[in-house]
Amino acid sequence: MKKKSIAGSLNSSTICKLFIRNQKWLHETLLLVAILLFLGLIYRIKHTGLFSWLPVGWFADRLILMIRDSSWFIGKYIFQLNVVCRKTFILYFPDPDSSILIYQGCSGFSELVKTAMFFSIYPGALKQKLWFIPVALLFVFAIAVLRMVCLSIAVAYYPNLWDFVHTRLMTFMFYGALFALWVVYVEYVKSV
Repeated sequence: MKKKSIAGSLNSSTICKLFIRNQKWLHETLLLVAILLFLGLIYRIKHTGLFSWLPVGWFADRLILMIRDSSWFIGKYIFQLNVVCRKTFILYFPDPDSSILIYQGCSGFSELVKTAMFFSIYPGALKQKLWFIPVALLFVFAIAVLRMVCLSIAVAYYPNLWDFVHTRLMTFMFYGALFALWVVYVEYVKSV
């Protein structure tokens, strides 16, 4: 009776089969590493002053101005709010004598970065990502404008609800919109 040695049973096809079985583990590990890099980048943007870096700061300032102007237009002409653009980043409401200062944390810049990074590291074909990510960024920009309009309505008509609307409701609105984008991507875009 011949004994088979372990070395004799490991030929190239067996090694390839073992590697193919272990590719799922490799993909999961790479996804975990990408998620950790994403979280590290978000931490760096949020807590170390990346906004002060010239190209990023310039883009964030332009984004603030676009959101301010869009919110002013929608608030003034659709919701009939008495709102004035004052200085650079301020929406002023003369009736309740209050204002909204739109700074880089409120501009939606970090939300745009989170959305772009999330969908770029999420598994899927590059062809779908090349059109879905810009559409998702436009959607997030629209959510940022809607957020400012809702905050303008809160300042003008319900100033006692400002804290709730600003800290709770609008945060849930953004993350709910991001979840909806993810569902659309997984159910309709990625499967195509």
